[in-house]
Amino acid sequence: MIKNLEHISDTKKRLTVEIPSDIIEQKIRSGLADIGRSAKIPGFRPGKAPLTLLDKRFGQDVEADVLRKVVPEYYEMAMKEARLSPVTHPEFEEQDHKRQNPLKMTFTVEVLPEIENLNYEGIKISAEEAEVTDEELANALKRVQAERMTYEPVERPVEDGDVVSLDYEIIEEGKEQKGQVFKVGSAQFPGELSDELTGKKSGDGFEARLPFPEEHQSEYRGKTLTFRGTVGEVKVLKLPEIDDNLAVVAGFENLSALKDSLKADILSVKKSEIKQKQIVELLEKLADSYDFPLPEGMLNSELSSLLTSARAKDENKEKDDETLKTELRPEAGKAVKIAVIINIIGKKENVGVTEEDMKEKILELSQMTRIPPQNLVQMYVSKDGSLDGLQYGVYKEKVADLIHSKAVIEKGE
Repeated sequence: MIKNLEHISDTKKRLTVEIPSDIIEQKIRSGLADIGRSAKIPGFRPGKAPLTLLDKRFGQDVEADVLRKVVPEYYEMAMKEARLSPVTHPEFEEQDHKRQNPLKMTFTVEVLPEIENLNYEGIKISAEEAEVTDEELANALKRVQAERMTYEPVERPVEDGDVVSLDYEIIEEGKEQKGQVFKVGSAQFPGELSDELTGKKSGDGFEARLPFPEEHQSEYRGKTLTFRGTVGEVKVLKLPEIDDNLAVVAGFENLSALKDSLKADILSVKKSEIKQKQIVELLEKLADSYDFPLPEGMLNSELSSLLTSARAKDENKEKDDETLKTELRPEAGKAVKIAVIINIIGKKENVGVTEEDMKEKILELSQMTRIPPQNLVQMYVSKDGSLDGLQYGVYKEKVADLIHSKAVIEKGE
């Protein structure tokens, strides 16, 4: 099948593959037969039109459809035969197929370079103990407390932090709003409203000129508007005591059990963060220890991604693309180096991503984002066209975990 394999460089190969004519013709005949079973040809009953007539009418379309399917199929077969692992999409040269002849297709692919004596076992990295401080536990308890806060009506003047119900009219817009809930002192509206409401009581009228800044997250940004209305119910924030009762409401036997659970959660997060720091340390040590050519396509893709991110930063607005690319090239090179190492190790260790791996990752992301799993899948597919990006992320995590498991973690004195 492979007629020629040209080694352009350590990371680029050019292949010429020949697909036998009899295979192509057989697929074309099969496609024509499928059409013939339902096609309406004058003078013939369905399914009785001769193949030669069908070929004249539909041959070109069927041939094009066959080639669309057979080219990627034989490309994959050629990659396996040549034992190549492409890292970018192939670049196909123009091809002109003539019926009854083999199809010769020539394409260039970028592949992983070979790294001599790549050793990723026994790399020494520094240990770090995960501990929970009193402040971290106190903050976690406050979050549990805040999740169960209530607002209770009060009969007194409005104070900072109170929640008030407002009925008002926006004079310039001619709009009315009933029962608008507003926390005094918040950034929901410009500060002039909080100043006007402070000291008012339920039933009092108010009027305030509110200058909305350009960056305000509302339809009124950039305008100065007059709000005139009446203060409704005034409520004050009520936080429960941090005690056994709070723990029981939160689903625990007592306060001690709640604290133990919070400590375990904090420790789990810290251990995960420490592990990620160690993985970064491991990958950077590997990248610094080996020199090898980088696939040009991978480098350009990473550089393009970094350039897009850099363009969004104010400090880069005056720089042209070439200046930014020069600045970003070392960072892109390091990232691609690490990606190449991960792919080579993953290939050597036969790391794969199972359907169960994907389900676990989607469930994990769903719990983190509080987005239903099926909605998450739809988001990835609508954005990227498939789940390939997510799958590769899982693959990298599995390879990184494998490298971490083979490291030597040194404890300090």
